[in-house]
Amino acid sequence: ALYKAVTAYINEFIPQQQGQRKTSAALARTVLQRRLASSAYAIHESLKRRQLKQQTLLEELETLPPAQRSCKLAALQGRIVDAEQDEDDLDDAERDVLVDEFSAAIELDQLRAEIAALKDLTEQARKVREAAADSKLKTLKECLARATFAELKDGRGKLLLFTEHRDTLNYLKEH
Repeated sequence: ALYKAVTAYINEFIPQQQGQRKTSAALARTVLQRRLASSAYAIHESLKRRQLKQQTLLEELETLPPAQRSCKLAALQGRIVDAEQDEDDLDDAERDVLVDEFSAAIELDQLRAEIAALKDLTEQARKVREAAADSKLKTLKECLARATFAELKDGRGKLLLFTEHRDTLNYLKEH
């Protein structure tokens, strides 16, 4: 249900774009989808950050005259101008900024609707994160408990885990 809800959010509020906006929208969509696949923790953290950024943006825009508002929104739609740039070319901080600050909104009502949707999604992701059994974490723990990893239990060995997102890494360290 969370996967479907986040996908619906992406399709509604970060739609496919044309021209200069195409790359920014595509990267924002990809980052959110990858975090969704990475872990409930990663998507929850991403949604929380995006909600906060969009709320801050709305508050800032409400203080601006209409002409400046339009310019600010237009600037946020085309953050990445290099059509050759790929998500893998960005570090975690740059990806977070892109996802958190990209907006396809042209007017304040669209931004308000997105913030409301983000509040609902963030709550849904929080519930999944807290209540659902994480099958990936369970499998990792089962692998670590096997005899082949016995040397880890007494501190003789080391294990290297790779994650795509820092939020997932933090989640694994926590558990």
